[in-house]
Amino acid sequence: PDGASLDRTREADNRLTEIAMAHPGVEKVISLTGFSIMENLNWTPFGTNFIVLKDCSNRNSKALSADAMLAD
Repeated sequence: PDGASLDRTREADNRLTEIAMAHPGVEKVISLTGFSIMENLNWTPFGTNFIVLKDCSNRNSKALSADAMLAD
């Protein structure tokens, strides 16, 4: 929310990372805490996260397809 501290935003980013990393198809999460890539703006209540999937050659199951992972 507006006025959220950077610590609160970091906690939210950390929780997102925990959830994403628990999925077997996720390689890593890149978090830009306090930055909005959409608005090119540094501000404490914003965060931008990139969830990087494992190489598709390592995700042979239909459950690990990008579409199936989005549905999770």
